[in-house]
Amino acid sequence: MDGTCDILDIWAGDGGESAKYWLHVFTELKNRGLDNVLTPVCDGLKGLPEAVETVWPHTIVQTCVVHREAVRNQGVGVLP
Repeated sequence: MDGTCDILDIWAGDGGESAKYWLHVFTELKNRGLDNVLTPVCDGLKGLPEAVETVWPHTIVQTCVVHREAVRNQGVGVLP
């Protein structure tokens, strides 16, 4: 790791925000050669950690601190 970030693609359209949609995105990235993802940071979308683990089984998913604290302080939803 050299501390740089790369834009892997830009998706525009009405794909939605479902875990099923993101599974499609992750699968496409994997098929294009993205073999390993170290730590994706997610917003707590239900099913997203499982979508990541389906494509990259050894990846550890982290919930964004801002989203985690918002859920904790407002009592909204359930964190994995």
